[in-house]
Amino acid sequence: MRKLLLTAACLCAASLGFAQEVTETLTYTDTLAVTVSMMGINQTSEMPGTTVTVEKLDNGNINFLLNNLTMTLFGEEAAVGNIELDNVTVTEEDGYETFSFEGTTTVSAGDLEGYSEDDWLGPVLGDVPLTMTGKMTDKQLYVNIDITMTVSGVSQTIHVEFGSDFEVTAEEPEEEEGNDEEETEEPEYTVTETLTYTDTLAVTVTMMGINQTSEVPGTTVTVEKLDNGNINFLLNNLTMTLFGEEAAVGNIELDNVTVTEEDGYETFSFEGTTTVSAGDLEGYSEDDWLGPVLGDVPLTMTGKMTDKQLYVNIDITMTVSGVSQTIHVEFGSDFTAAQEPDEEPDEPEVEPDEPEEEVVSSQDYTEKLVYTIGETSSNPADATVTVETLGDGSVNVVLNNFVMGDMAIGNIEVDSIQVERGDTVSTFSCSETITITKGDRDDISFWYGTLLGELPVEMTGMMTDEELYLVIDIDLSGTMLASMGSVNVVFGGGTALGVKPVSLTKPATGTYDLSGRRVQTVGKAGIYIVDGKKVVLK
Repeated sequence: MRKLLLTAACLCAASLGFAQEVTETLTYTDTLAVTVSMMGINQTSEMPGTTVTVEKLDNGNINFLLNNLTMTLFGEEAAVGNIELDNVTVTEEDGYETFSFEGTTTVSAGDLEGYSEDDWLGPVLGDVPLTMTGKMTDKQLYVNIDITMTVSGVSQTIHVEFGSDFEVTAEEPEEEEGNDEEETEEPEYTVTETLTYTDTLAVTVTMMGINQTSEVPGTTVTVEKLDNGNINFLLNNLTMTLFGEEAAVGNIELDNVTVTEEDGYETFSFEGTTTVSAGDLEGYSEDDWLGPVLGDVPLTMTGKMTDKQLYVNIDITMTVSGVSQTIHVEFGSDFTAAQEPDEEPDEPEVEPDEPEEEVVSSQDYTEKLVYTIGETSSNPADATVTVETLGDGSVNVVLNNFVMGDMAIGNIEVDSIQVERGDTVSTFSCSETITITKGDRDDISFWYGTLLGELPVEMTGMMTDEELYLVIDIDLSGTMLASMGSVNVVFGGGTALGVKPVSLTKPATGTYDLSGRRVQTVGKAGIYIVDGKKVVLK
């Protein structure tokens, strides 16, 4: 995952044109900020003291040079390379110049001491799409570069910002007396009462059909009553947990929200756009808060309150990196929903929960694993599968910390699989729908599998106390990795079990049993390979 993000974040260089003579070279030193946005997750790194060179040409245009670009993402340093854009169009403005570029370019290797040519990621990317806008004077430079690209089926945006925005304007002429137009100012309202409510806050993020909910008990919301009958609404220091990672959001502050009197309580609502400011929680720096980088966000809010109770619903719908997502915030409980019944309802009959079977034994198997996507198979790599035997004789099977290339997937677990036990070898087979959970490797902080939702999985295995042979088929259609189709995973060689696996990329014709022996007729229940496909007869 890290390598995927770092590779995707590498920027670009060199559009070709006719050679122009350089008439002046300007050098600017300022802070460079790189933000990578993918699936609603933003990662920003800043490089103070970065140098950008601008060469003015005799045709009025410029060459733009950002050399030896490096950045830190997810705790790892990436050596990117040189972004060099030639003959970029320049437009004269009142007191400064603007320039822009839109097209594709390539990134060349840098020449920093301590880096070899193979350390630079840019040259391996080929042509990448890039748009750039900027403004400059002889002393100031402000540049924005944006790249939107898709890597492994995942859309992501890389935003590069150099320097700070500035304005250079000519002096405005003095206005003639008597022609001043009075500006209409919003009236200021006085706070007449401040109410504080403490309750549970629940945040649900819906993205690509996946819901992730986190609850924050003991959250405080402040409501300021105004002398015009409306309120200011303040939800400060909002944080949430998303896909196992904590996100510091910021402060939601809505002013002069309309209030309506109801029978025994008040209701209020807001619909529009707002900005989220940085919070002030101890242990967080200003750069840790995500809200300020989002800009204006659309928001709707409805709520009801008394002096002692508050119930609020907030909905935000937005698109980040081409991915639409909805954020729903709920504070407190609806205190007007319950109605006093005329008669006491009959107590519903509650069926007792089925008791969970206890794990009576657990066995870890470490073998070589190979996964196949389409007709491409990986190299064998060490992996561990845990088999837990339950009191009823069934098993839980867990493939731990499954990784495909640069993508860390997570734990693939199927529970309560019925087992056919033999004298020495036990077999099992099942088709289930599962969700993938986070792995526990210390060197991996983000697991792709948590984003995939429910997945159809088929699992077949043979095992003894010493050896496990396992085949897993994972259907990825309907997920963001749908372009991969399905993934076939083979764990263990099965040598001691007498297994002779049939090739999945070039399936053999005919019917075989799990030991690899060809059979002419299928006479009893079991697991067979028919023309390269698994068939379970019961």
